[in-house]
Amino acid sequence: MAVDSLWSSRTLFMPMDGPDSTTDGIVDVKQHAVTLVGNTQLKTAQSITGGSSCYFDGSGDRITFSASADWDMSGGNFCIEFCIRADALPTSGQFYRPFLFGTNGSTAGLQVYILDTGAIGCSTPVGGSTAVLSSAGAIAANTWARIEISCSSGSARIFKDGALIAGPTTITAPVSSSSNTLAIGYDTGAGAQFAGYIDRIRVGRAAGNTAAFTSDDNPFPRPTLSGVVLNASAAPVEKTILVVDRSSQRMLGGTTSSPSTGAYLFYPPDFGECEVKRLDEVCDPPTHEAVFSLDCRGKPGGLIHTDHFGTLVSWFGSSKIDTDGQSVRLTRSNLDRIEATPPNIRLGTHDFSIDLEFLPVSAGGTNAYARLLAIGPNDVDGSLYIIKNNNDNPMTFRFETYSGGSYQTILDYVATTVSDAWHKLQLRRTNGVLSAYVDGVLYATKACTVDFTGTTIAVGGRVNGHENFDCNIRAVRVSKGPLRGATTIPSATLLKMPTDGGSGENALIYDRVIPG
Repeated sequence: MAVDSLWSSRTLFMPMDGPDSTTDGIVDVKQHAVTLVGNTQLKTAQSITGGSSCYFDGSGDRITFSASADWDMSGGNFCIEFCIRADALPTSGQFYRPFLFGTNGSTAGLQVYILDTGAIGCSTPVGGSTAVLSSAGAIAANTWARIEISCSSGSARIFKDGALIAGPTTITAPVSSSSNTLAIGYDTGAGAQFAGYIDRIRVGRAAGNTAAFTSDDNPFPRPTLSGVVLNASAAPVEKTILVVDRSSQRMLGGTTSSPSTGAYLFYPPDFGECEVKRLDEVCDPPTHEAVFSLDCRGKPGGLIHTDHFGTLVSWFGSSKIDTDGQSVRLTRSNLDRIEATPPNIRLGTHDFSIDLEFLPVSAGGTNAYARLLAIGPNDVDGSLYIIKNNNDNPMTFRFETYSGGSYQTILDYVATTVSDAWHKLQLRRTNGVLSAYVDGVLYATKACTVDFTGTTIAVGGRVNGHENFDCNIRAVRVSKGPLRGATTIPSATLLKMPTDGGSGENALIYDRVIPG
């Protein structure tokens, strides 16, 4: 497997791979939430890698990202790589701007632009700034160009298909800003709307190449573990795969091998060495798509201070691990709840899966608007809520968002859920359709393209308190991406973690893992 020595400095990584005329493959491997505008979608008509690329139709199509310090391109070192194929060059006197970090006219911004002559340049989006600019004809209509813009110590270069076509030029450097947004394809300050294809995007805050290099059409390297699990008879078998960081021995997550092929796939967070283990029992460890995963097992009366990924967990009221050591008790009367702010929990328009294992006590209490879970605060556009309907006992739930000054129901779950018994709830979005499962049974589906913008998760109440739900919580997981959202997981397996001292050791004897 090829290794990316600059992986830790990469802030955006978009392979643009997926089925034709879909959007679920327009994702950032670095887990920034993607917002699609217009009819932006993948197309298989043109591609450099993976069989597809992102198509922009020239009628407002663009990809946007919210403000982040990851879009701060100051410091004199950065690298922007992409493949582009324009349907046509801009009309006379106009320009395309396929990348804009920050806003037009901002000294903290950075733009990549294409002139009507086919020249490509990079500069701050301010008049009079010094740019690195190629000669005319670098970009031609209906022709792929593999572009790398590399800035080292303030000196910028542009490469096309590995050849140096501009620079080195000392450009006007952007000033530092942690509030830059990012637009790809088009932004409202550009002179003309880009129509064409963009593939294989990678952005980082470290310099790339400083001299001509041999270009290729291979996918950019990504940390990947894959292989096949076979039983003692060399037949494919379904097993739980656990991935452990070899240095720290921390479990990074896991997956399940296919029962028909034995194949498994896992994306670790970096290129460090990992150990792959396999268990006899089929479990449900957090996959590489998980952004928050809280297992509430522990010492009775104690607290769990972080989730699986190290995100700090805050406890309110009298919340604590219950006497069974297997769950957390949250009482309504004490305004108990759990809150956390995972770095990548903003769901945007992505596919996702929210999984909970809970035991409602006395129908969750008498609060008609009790929140089992919330991502985002009350009365803020883009928040997501799982709410108990009225004072029903047995309970029914509804799923809401807040938009335009009012709460909007996005999905009703009408079947009843009995009190004082354990239940597993899964809310999934796949290809713009929400589905609600309880105890493995599908109860409701509805189209939903809401851009969920919440960045704080609360369990057992709303963010900042009140409208609390009386319950025990055993596990909570939020995953962002097309795989988990599209996967039906049996209720008996959902959120099941490997047991300590289980039978997994037997797998080391009877099963074989063939690394990819």
